[in-house]
Amino acid sequence: MNNTITVRCPTCGHEWWQDLSQAQTQRVIYRGDQKQTRVEVYVFTCPQDGTKVAVEVEREA
Repeated sequence: MNNTITVRCPTCGHEWWQDLSQAQTQRVIYRGDQKQTRVEVYVFTCPQDGTKVAVEVEREA
């Protein structure tokens, strides 16, 4: 399973790769009637301008 995602800063437009296996989950949300979808929320800092970027990653629960 590939744990690398592309993150784009909404302020400056800078894009970079982030390895989720090296990141810490900030929040977990379960969606759906049977809570079949697990949404992990990560917060990264743009290396160019310091903006905090929240990213949601959906996985089957």
